[in-house]
Amino acid sequence: MGFLFPPPMLSWLEAKGCEDIELVSPSAAAAGGRQCVEFDLDMGSAPGSSAVLCLRMRDPAALTLHDRLVLADYLAALRPFLDAPPAKGGRAWVTLPGTTVVEVEHQLRNHLNSLFMNAGVLGLRCEDRTDIEPILDQMESDAVGCLDQMRRLFPPPPP
Repeated sequence: MGFLFPPPMLSWLEAKGCEDIELVSPSAAAAGGRQCVEFDLDMGSAPGSSAVLCLRMRDPAALTLHDRLVLADYLAALRPFLDAPPAKGGRAWVTLPGTTVVEVEHQLRNHLNSLFMNAGVLGLRCEDRTDIEPILDQMESDAVGCLDQMRRLFPPPPP
């Protein structure tokens, strides 16, 4: 269920005693037999896109009325995104941990700074054309490093 809940929300649910999250059809939910806190979820305008989100809790009372309202508001806010057409290439939206974004930003800055510094050195040495090959190699390496970091955030679509 990570596609619906970013890591901080999953941690919050776990702290509240959530042991499992499951999407079931409305008919399966109506049949009962599950010990869970249920939320109706409209996942778009396509037929059959309604579901019931079941949160299996160690203690259902641990999820207060306020908590249930917060979750219901969050799920309602997802509706426009779930109803949106698929992204080009059919890739679904994802959430990323903040640590990954910070790390990638740091590495991109390092590679870009190095790239610009080497471009400056190259500009100074262009007059006599001595020893520019290592500088060009380093610039290429930094550009590839930038591309590798961007791929961590935006992996290429599957074939």
